Amino acid sequence: MPAGRSFLAAPFDALRFQYACVVQAGLLQRSIVASGRLERALDTLEKSTLGPLARHR
Repeated sequence: MPAGRSFLAAPFDALRFQYACVVQAGLLQRSIVASGRLERALDTLEKSTLGPLARHR
């Protein structure tokens, strides 16, 4: 991934990291369903915000 795209994707990766930290700290229950929902929401947000510069999964 080019450096520019990595830079633009950093806020979305930071949100994923924050979610993981909250789960590890025990503030949220571990849930595959909740994790999947968050991932889909972040993916949609990333695509709508960055358009053609968004990562494709």
